[in-house]
Order: sequence, then structure tokens, then C-alpha cells
Amino acid sequence: MQIQHENKRHFSSRNTAALLLLPLLLLMAACDEDSDNPIGPVEPQVVVSPYDTTGQQINGKPVIVVKETSAKEGIAIITDGVADNDITWSSDYTYVMQGRVFVNDGQTLTIEPGTVVRGAASDDPTNASVLIVARGGKLIADGTAEEPIIFTAEEDDITSTSDLAGLRGLWGGVIVLGRAPTNNAGDVNIEGIPTTETRGAFGGNDPADNSGIIRYVSIRHGGTAIGANNEINGLTLGAVGNSTIIDYVEVFNNEDDGFEWFGGTVDAKHLVAAFVGDDSFDMDHGYSGRGQFFFAIQAQEPAGRGGELDGADGNNGAQGEASTPYATPVVYNATYIGSGMTGGTGDEALGMFDNFAGSYFNSIFIDFPDKAVFIEDSESEPQDSRARFEEGTLKIENNIFFGFGAGNTFRDIVLNEGAFGDAVATYLEANNRLIDPKLGGIAREAAGLDPVPAADSPAATGAATVPSDFYDNVSYIGAFEPGGANWAEGWTFISQAGWLE
Repeated sequence: MQIQHENKRHFSSRNTAALLLLPLLLLMAACDEDSDNPIGPVEPQVVVSPYDTTGQQINGKPVIVVKETSAKEGIAIITDGVADNDITWSSDYTYVMQGRVFVNDGQTLTIEPGTVVRGAASDDPTNASVLIVARGGKLIADGTAEEPIIFTAEEDDITSTSDLAGLRGLWGGVIVLGRAPTNNAGDVNIEGIPTTETRGAFGGNDPADNSGIIRYVSIRHGGTAIGANNEINGLTLGAVGNSTIIDYVEVFNNEDDGFEWFGGTVDAKHLVAAFVGDDSFDMDHGYSGRGQFFFAIQAQEPAGRGGELDGADGNNGAQGEASTPYATPVVYNATYIGSGMTGGTGDEALGMFDNFAGSYFNSIFIDFPDKAVFIEDSESEPQDSRARFEEGTLKIENNIFFGFGAGNTFRDIVLNEGAFGDAVATYLEANNRLIDPKLGGIAREAAGLDPVPAADSPAATGAATVPSDFYDNVSYIGAFEPGGANWAEGWTFISQAGWLE
């Protein structure tokens, strides 16, 4: 029995009783004592294409295995030969993705608050478990602070905060693809998906493209690499348009980058990149969105940059790195905490390459083992990020820098050499401060992390005026109000683990 609602079938506990519960009850009655374990192997036994109910439970929720059929119906439930385009995943179940799971063009996947979606491990990294929203598809993952939506590894016991102990790359991640502009020469495929998969293409000419809502979502322990320099990020946004909502999203312990934008115009607020293996925030391919309240904390080991900021792909047609539109994202109120004085070299706060022409304002960069800023001065390309800096479109202003292994002056913490490096240092010194922001505490994967500055912090003054469009009108520097509340409390893993003070 499937209850009809406006000619749409909804895959949830409230309207699929006969479809799921009958075989589920029969299977649960036949399960051995291992089915009571919070984490156990998932062996599909009953097929409801392309879903399997297993009779097993993970953390007290019945398991539904999600995998794509050979006909590439994506997430559709197939009934009497008809594919349904609107699917709901209920918080009454836990969903285990096996391989690539697509939300196809014209489909909408709604995930209820409090739902846990898991990625199964794969012996074949080219078929890593990953949720992919193709161009024209929509993901409505609209959690709440009290009931965040969690994407994690199949084996993660979410009642424990120590069972996976820093493990990364256990599954893929979440990839959203849209039809907003990029500076690519035609369609290209997103990284992390084999080039033979046509639904991996992204890009178009609609800045207002809408791929849905991702809000109060935590993405944990992902980042499978399918090949050299071809890994899956925690949240990948390929040409996503600015009608999409991205707000309150955490990426925790991802093997590759935390967040990566490949072109597009989507805006984002309240993002947390915690202990990822590479860059915390990576922007490429002409991305031109806006961001506010970005928080990064690196593990005490070699990682990547706080911000890896690229303009164009060097192999992008005849124009190469000079391809337009340039990447012009504007970020206000970031706090990037590096890997500490014993971390790895190369963990700079900001690296700007390939005609990147964006800006950082009202932000805090602290505790990096190396230097702070690198602006590419290319000898082989006709245009580069140096040109964007010298024309005044690349800006780094009204920020606070403090605690860099390379030294305690702006010249010390600029990576560029020679006269250009001196010019960058002079600019930074005139428009920023090298001073202790008085954060509450810096700790890594242990209690004592408090990125909120003290009430009397220098971050309470000296901020640039925030534009009225999109951004919250705040007058402080950094991702958190000095002496104020921590918006990462409650819904993030780092909070649930007890690491946030």
C-alpha cells in the first residue's frame, strides 16, 4: 500500500507501512542477536527497487540500503514501471548508500530533520558511496539546531564520539551540481566522479539556479580518493546557483577539502571545516558567491590551507588561467585556526592563485605553523593574482593576523619574495592588524576549543562596514561575536564531542 499525496509517493514511515514494515518485521523477527548491536554489517535481504530493507538496525533505527539501479533511475522508487520524482527520507530510518546515489534532473530528495544518512565502504574507490545532486535535481536537507541531519560512514556509532577516532576517507561525501556560470570552456565533470558518468557535468548560464536547501547538516569521515588528485570533498558545490540555501553546515574529518566551490554563485553562512586533511575552504573555476561566518580548525598535523583560492583551471581552453569571469567571492567574518606551531609547512592561512580576484574582510587568521598570505606572481601566465591585487580587485582588509611560525611582522608572514612581497606586506600592514585576538582557547580534538574572542578583544573594534545585501550587519571581526554566543554549539560534531568550551 502506498498512500497518495497530490499524485506523489513519499518514502517515509508515515505512508509506506505495507511496503516496508511488513518485510521489515518479518526480517527483524528472524535476526540473530547481532542485530541488537549499534553497528553491524548490512546484508540486503528484501529488495524494493532501488531500496533494500535489511531487518538490521543501526543505533536503534531500521536500515534502508539505497543504491542505484542499472537503469540509472537515481533515487526514484519504481512502482508499476512509473518513476516517482519526489522522495522523502524519514528520520524513522537510517539510510545506507551503496555506491553513487543520484538525485537526477527533475527529482527532489527531501531529508527530514534528525535523519542519519550513511555511506558504505567500497573496495572500489571509483564507486565510492556518495550522494550526488545532478543538474536540475534538488536536495532539501533542512535540519534544525536541535535535530541536525548527519551524513557519516556506515560504521559510525553516532552514540559515541570516539569510535572512529580521527578516521577519514571512509566514504565519499555530498556533491551538488547546478547550472550557474563558471569560467570553464563548456561542460566539465566534477572531481570525484569518473568522467564516463555524464550526470557529473556542471555549469550553465543561470546565476539564480536553485539546487535546494542544505541547512543544519553535519558531514563526517568522508573524502574517498578515486585517483591521484581526484578526491571527494566533504561538500562539493559545482556551479550551484544563488537561489540555493547553504547555512549551518559542518564538515568533520574529511580526507580532502572541507568545502569546495567549482564556479557558481551560491552564497553561504555559518560553515565549519574541522580537522580536514587538505584545505578547509577551496574556491575555483570563477566562483563569485558571498560568504559570512566561516570557521576552520586544523588538526595538529600537516594539512592544507585555510583558504585555497583559485581563479581558473590552467587547462581551461585557449584562455587558460585568464578565463573569465574571474573568481570574485567576498568573505566577511571568517576565523581560521591553523595546525599550530608544530604543524606542517605549507599550511598557510590564504593562498591566492590563477587570477583569483576575491576578498576577505573582518576575519581572524591565527596559529599557523608557516606563513599567512601567498599571492601568485606567475612568470608563465599573461595574467595572474598579482595583477588582480595590483588593480585593487583582490583585497585583504580589516583582518587580524596572529601566531605564525614564520615570524611576527607582516613581511615575515608574506610568502612572496622580493619587491612584490614587500608591496604585499606594506599593504597588509596598512589595512590589517597583527595582534592577539584573545580567543577563548585553542585545542584540537580535545576539550578546550573556544573560538569566541573575549569581550575586550581587539576583534570587537576596527571592522569594515558590512554590505547590506545578504550579509548580517555585524560590527566585529571573526566568525563569532566577542563575548557572545558560539553558533556552532549543539548541532556540530565538535560540540557533541565536548570539544567546544
